[in-house]
Amino acid sequence: MKNEQNLQFFDEHKFNVEISEIKKLIPLVVELENICLDLANVKTIREAEIIYNEKTGFPNTLISFTAFNREKEYKRALDIESKLSDKLSKKDLTDKKELKKSFVDAVRLKHSNFFTDEQMKTKSIVEELMQKFNSLDKMTRQQVGFNRLFELAYYTHASLRNRS
Repeated sequence: MKNEQNLQFFDEHKFNVEISEIKKLIPLVVELENICLDLANVKTIREAEIIYNEKTGFPNTLISFTAFNREKEYKRALDIESKLSDKLSKKDLTDKKELKKSFVDAVRLKHSNFFTDEQMKTKSIVEELMQKFNSLDKMTRQQVGFNRLFELAYYTHASLRNRS
């Protein structure tokens, strides 16, 4: 499981934008649920389609709903389903019609980047190196720096340098 220590970057802006867009879909989920309950006292439009096709014996679902003068509600339900397009469903909402914590966490995870195991090992080594280097007194630290090959080395005129 990814944890906060391995978090490299969290794109809060993209997260907030996606959550606000998803929150705009909550009324549509509620409306779709109400339409399904009104049409056939079921939870999904697919269940309503099966019931109406069985009642009429027609193979075409739209004709089945038209036969019961429920075409308008059926078309609205299909329109809502296309707008939702698996972005949000009733199972993602609490009883109070708010986003579940698990759903929000999944969106948060989507906008988070984590260090790989190799990066974590390297990070640990570098942090240990920095801690040891920073524990040296200021005069000693001034005699050490990075050369052109990005290697840690003494400066040319450092007094700690081994002169042989």
